[in-house]
Amino acid sequence: MSDKIQVKRGTKIDPAELKKQDPKTFAVLISQAPQDAVQGQYRYDAMTQCPWCGNIGWTFGLSSNHYTTVICGRCGQPFQA
Repeated sequence: MSDKIQVKRGTKIDPAELKKQDPKTFAVLISQAPQDAVQGQYRYDAMTQCPWCGNIGWTFGLSSNHYTTVICGRCGQPFQA
């Protein structure tokens, strides 16, 4: 296992596309490491980068099956990762 942290760069979301999505399914990017790294069967936590402001941090609840909408904890802009 590599000691290098992989950062997943997000992609910007069009506001019209964002309105079609359920906010209850959004993840949040925060700038500190998780306290307990309990991995779910289909969800996982990873480092992501906001494409709007460049903030890099932990995002919890990413899906291995599809893109997850993420709200940046710094600038508040949505993106997909």
